[in-house]
Amino acid sequence: MNNPVIHEQWLTTISKLTAEHYPHWVLFQNGSCVILEAEKEDPTTDDLAEMAIEVLKEQASRPVLSVHAYPEGQLIALDEQSWLLPAGEGLYTVLKLGEFQEEAPSEFAIWVKARQKQRLDLEQATIIYVNCSQKNRYCS
Repeated sequence: MNNPVIHEQWLTTISKLTAEHYPHWVLFQNGSCVILEAEKEDPTTDDLAEMAIEVLKEQASRPVLSVHAYPEGQLIALDEQSWLLPAGEGLYTVLKLGEFQEEAPSEFAIWVKARQKQRLDLEQATIIYVNCSQKNRYCS
């Protein structure tokens, strides 16, 4: 998905969720976000991007990304217009209401769309933002 408005909404949502405890994260083009525990004290943008792609590759082989494995209760409603779906260690997908044609998508519809977005990010691995705050330093 190449929609700057949606990308900005994802960035705002993820920034709020990670602000105090998770300074290192990478956002992919379709809405997948990898939250990282940096191995180095001061990782570079390239270090974090490489780590995030490795997380995506590790998740690619797991059956949890199958649309047929619908686990109820995993979807986290952040508010009435945004949701977060965990997909394994450190991998999440954020969704906004504006990504749906329906005014009130079902939990299953949200879950299916999240899994589709995760699969696209696994295939494309296109990074749109890297957050590597260390003492108020941000890289993008």
